Amino acid sequence: MVAGSVYAAPFVYVTQPASIAVIDAATNSVTATIPAGDYPYAIAITRSGAFGYTADFASNTVTFLDLLGNNAMATLPVAAEPLALALSADEKRLFVASRSARLTVIDIASRTTVAVVPLIDPAMALTLHPDGRRLYVLYESAAAIGIFDTTTNELSGTLANRLDVLPGGFALRAAGTEIYVANQFMRSFFLPPPSDIVSIIDTTGAAPVASIPVGEQVSAVTFGANPERAYVAASEHVQVIDPASRTIVSSIPVAAGYSPAIAYLPALHRLYLTSYSDNVVTVLDAAGAVPLTTIQVQGPGYLGVVPDASPPPPPVTGGPQPAPAVPVTRPRRPAAVARQAIGWVN
Repeated sequence: MVAGSVYAAPFVYVTQPASIAVIDAATNSVTATIPAGDYPYAIAITRSGAFGYTADFASNTVTFLDLLGNNAMATLPVAAEPLALALSADEKRLFVASRSARLTVIDIASRTTVAVVPLIDPAMALTLHPDGRRLYVLYESAAAIGIFDTTTNELSGTLANRLDVLPGGFALRAAGTEIYVANQFMRSFFLPPPSDIVSIIDTTGAAPVASIPVGEQVSAVTFGANPERAYVAASEHVQVIDPASRTIVSSIPVAAGYSPAIAYLPALHRLYLTSYSDNVVTVLDAAGAVPLTTIQVQGPGYLGVVPDASPPPPPVTGGPQPAPAVPVTRPRRPAAVARQAIGWVN
């Protein structure tokens, strides 16, 4: 009965300035609002869909959510300005990345802090490798991605990105072999100019960084399946990349413009994008590469997707592909905490 109530329809959860909007994907409507802390910048959801967690940027807390009852259960203080979340593979721990260059490790059952680990740079986003041992940290200004060992709670290395870019978001391929980074800005001594570069980083560190220019300023990226595609949120389109050929195979127009977050819902083969300034979530048909509708949401930021019981659509070509989890991606910050220009010398 519980599983049936969770999986009655796919849900999309959207962070707002002090709450979470619950979108019923079957009707494209907001059906509930869940209280959270101030400016929840990210949301992580359990595989069962029963529980969620938000990183509350302005209140320096994590909120524990009951998604069946649409209630906030508890809050826990964390390192200042938390921006991103990731669950451990067994969903017993929660990793919280903060702009104050700290990674907080939380034991979920006891709701206690296990460790607070210093980082080399303010953190923007997190994503977990399929092996569960490696947690990747997207840094705000360091030209590298951090590797955090979840078994020892220590940083274990870095993966190099391009030296001339500043990232906006990243995503890991389902197989864990490559990281795609949407680089939002070019490094500059003054106001950073926009970037259209998507970096591809080999998670073994053996291959050089590859680049795909997509023609518009990029902000976020996610992966979808059947067939596997990378979906890149750009200023006027979602650019669709075939990872096998590393080429753009489609472009979906987005009327709402800049999208700080993007998520893929495998059950309906749809994409969801937020537009903070326009107060809408845009829904796209990934299979047909067309926009479907927009949903009014006040100040939408980050997106979380609850898995549902129905399988993803049949593959268009080839065999079935595993559906990856929605990666953690950073939405645009409020104006009060806008990114500062960063100088760079070769």
